Amino acid sequence: MPFRLLSAIALVIASLLLIAACGGSDNSTPDGVSEVQTLFEGATLSGDTVGNADAPVEVVEYLDVQCPFCKQASEDILPTLLEQANEGKIKVVARPVTVIGPASTLGARGAAAAAEQDQAWPFVETLFKAQGAENSGWVTEELMRNVVTDLGLDVEAWDTALAGSSEQAVNANQRLAQSDGLTGVPFFKVTGPGGTRDVAQADLNAVNAAIDEVS
Repeated sequence: MPFRLLSAIALVIASLLLIAACGGSDNSTPDGVSEVQTLFEGATLSGDTVGNADAPVEVVEYLDVQCPFCKQASEDILPTLLEQANEGKIKVVARPVTVIGPASTLGARGAAAAAEQDQAWPFVETLFKAQGAENSGWVTEELMRNVVTDLGLDVEAWDTALAGSSEQAVNANQRLAQSDGLTGVPFFKVTGPGGTRDVAQADLNAVNAAIDEVS
């Protein structure tokens, strides 16, 4: 067989192998799902809330899935809040809102759909693991569907909620954000027997101080 023909065949085979390799990888699947599941292991999850419903203190976090400071809060603050929630001291509510752009709305709707299966917090935390640059197009339905699949949710039910009830839920969160005086994200509203305190920064000490003041 002529050398040129052998070279051409080898090139075709190499190209096919490369295509197969690229097609077999899924760049839309985020890392860290198992880490997130471990984080929430043993936690009481209900809708958009983690912690017992009768906990004396409620910590509401307004967040935007595209916000890097919200991602920082998830890394620096949430683990400590989860410890307190697991001890029955507080409950923590996730309220994803739109601050940065349209993709924020898509992410918030995905979280609202996940909340119908009590998985709003794991969904949001997994999106943070995949966070890209603001308004760069990294938030997609494909990515969110992969998150839902990896978290073990009912994907069909999530799809239905995303297309339907999630819009109403996100609009309700936007109204609550306005009435609560949202100035930016992350924004924590801490409410307990001693009143209400607002923390408009990703600062664990400030959030803990607010919890102590209202407890």
